[in-house]
Amino acid sequence: MSVITYQLTTKSRVKNRLGITTTSFDGLMDALIGGVTDRMERMAGRRFKQTAYSNELYDGSDIYGSAGLILIIKNGPITGAPTLEYKTGSNANPTWVDYSVEDYAIDNATGLIHMKGSLPQGKQNVRITYTGGFIINFTGTYDIESDHTLPLELTEVCEKAVVRSFKKRDSEGRSSESFEGSSITWEKDVFLAEDIAIIKNYRRGGFV
Repeated sequence: MSVITYQLTTKSRVKNRLGITTTSFDGLMDALIGGVTDRMERMAGRRFKQTAYSNELYDGSDIYGSAGLILIIKNGPITGAPTLEYKTGSNANPTWVDYSVEDYAIDNATGLIHMKGSLPQGKQNVRITYTGGFIINFTGTYDIESDHTLPLELTEVCEKAVVRSFKKRDSEGRSSESFEGSSITWEKDVFLAEDIAIIKNYRRGGFV
């Protein structure tokens, strides 16, 4: 079974929570961590792990007079200097024009781009190429590397959901042998209300 590279925790950390010292459930742990991570990313509408994005599209100012002055980048925080462009011409034959670095200011930590003027009106008419997200670098059971930037609250939510899912498997009538090869059914109570609130705090994208 392949292990996703963007998981929000490790099986060694989850096994430690559960007091498991054998490798009997390793495949199951990988499946549960992958499933919980994917669910959390769908709920937040983003990838948490630092990733390079090319030509990610955003809407400009709307036609009702609301001027777009700040772009909220979907997968912040931002690393380095992005390339920001706006669209001219027709949808059938667009021309993408670079913004000058003098036209905006970047808040890398928050993933916000502050425009000196309002964004042009239109849908999907602004695009950005950038590297964004959090560095995930776990070591051992407890330790993390100094460059690790993933908020610990996200790892905590992920681990608690995996533990709940692991403990629920018997009540669902699944053995450890058959569960790994079967589909995972996610129940509402895998994530508590406070967990959902934390995840939704990381939902981003748009302009203000």
